[in-house]
Amino acid sequence: MVKVEGQMMEYEDNGLYNEGLKLAIDSIDRFPENPSFTYSWVAIFHVLLGKYEKSLQTLAEGLTKGAVWSPSFLKEGFQGLKDHSQFLEILELTRKRFSHNKDSNRAELLIRMPKSYSTEKQYPLLLVFHGRFDCNASNDIRWGNIIEQKEIFLALLQSSQMRSGNHFVWDEENKAFEDLRRAFAILVGRYPINASKIILAGVSQGSELALVALFSGFAAATKFISVIPSFGGFSYQITGKDLSRNKKEKIRGCFVVGEQDPRFSKTKTFIELLRENGIDCQVFSYPELGHQIPDDFDKVLTKAVDFVLKEK
Repeated sequence: MVKVEGQMMEYEDNGLYNEGLKLAIDSIDRFPENPSFTYSWVAIFHVLLGKYEKSLQTLAEGLTKGAVWSPSFLKEGFQGLKDHSQFLEILELTRKRFSHNKDSNRAELLIRMPKSYSTEKQYPLLLVFHGRFDCNASNDIRWGNIIEQKEIFLALLQSSQMRSGNHFVWDEENKAFEDLRRAFAILVGRYPINASKIILAGVSQGSELALVALFSGFAAATKFISVIPSFGGFSYQITGKDLSRNKKEKIRGCFVVGEQDPRFSKTKTFIELLRENGIDCQVFSYPELGHQIPDDFDKVLTKAVDFVLKEK
């Protein structure tokens, strides 16, 4: 499903709306367990093609199949439908269903244990935060192979802030850090984690959360892996005082970036700031890549883990 979504995003970015629509329609049968994902994409491509009635029909059908969307998700993604009376009816149905699901929603912590797990050993921990409008299911596909390569705990944290059945965000800062606090307490309290080898990692908005948590000292970690980071939300909180922690704690990290990413210039500036403060950073940079995870991410992730855990 992750690859299919990547293809659809590529079709959308390149104006190939008919191709994207065909792929999205096919995905309904391929992924019947994810109506929030499949029907929203079909509806998006109908809007892009100017087929507003088709889009409305698709959203209505998605609700009958169990799709869960927040009103804000629909308002942001389907502004072209806002003047249609049927869209207002769909919003009202969505509001009722979303409120019911939201009340019972909690952050989800998915833990993958080392293949050779033993209670007699301590292991590194890789704690990962998904990007905005993403979820643990997608992150598990992207990051899960690391336990085949390394003796390491992999923990994936899914936000309690739901926007649809498979779209989660870290927009509300207090809730985001409360999710992190609880997850961190579970991990270090119940599992044999090596406290000196804790890596905070994330994608896009999740990467920003990881960086702030590390540099502010909110989570007791000194390693990070930042994948196509976003800057401008939480990151305003990182100060020179926070960066000076490196003098005592020897922070080390990796960045995976696309040079065509609109955020790339801010990422470069931040990396330079880290290096000026003596923080050891490795950068895996892709000249032709935008705000996307590279195809060889498995290989890059293994190298990144090796680098941040390397003994000084």
